[in-house]
Amino acid sequence: MAMEAWEKEQPDREALLRRLASKIMAEGNPERVDDLLELAACQATSAHWRRRALVAGMAEARPAKPIVLHARSAPLVKLSFSEDEKVRVPAAALLAAITWPGKAEREPEPERAAPLTAAEQARWERGRKQFTVSCAVCHSLSDAEPGRRCGNPSESRLWVA
Repeated sequence: MAMEAWEKEQPDREALLRRLASKIMAEGNPERVDDLLELAACQATSAHWRRRALVAGMAEARPAKPIVLHARSAPLVKLSFSEDEKVRVPAAALLAAITWPGKAEREPEPERAAPLTAAEQARWERGRKQFTVSCAVCHSLSDAEPGRRCGNPSESRLWVA
């Protein structure tokens, strides 16, 4: 999905992601489910269709018994408070089907980042332009998103602070 071709939504790609997410969820392996939640949560805003497809696929295949993760799933909590209803609703269903030690009855909403100041926005825009020229060839344009932290730089993913 790091290739630029995966930026654009196409029915066959959406169906593929849904099926893959559904299979991983049905398998019920906590580590793989946790990894998939992380992958869904870190999708770029420009490719929101991928997040929707992954979360929908997971929600379609909820196993009968809860999946027990080793620790709190910040990505799942984040997804369950998404502004995108097509992410929030299935993520809330997943939140009911996935548990972890010490899980709260109702998870508090994650703190939202403060909007960028004019100076921060200008600096981000300069960085985005530099990224587009120097980095996007290898790291994909979808990685150029303000405030995004996703993955490890050694895994060809960008960290933007």
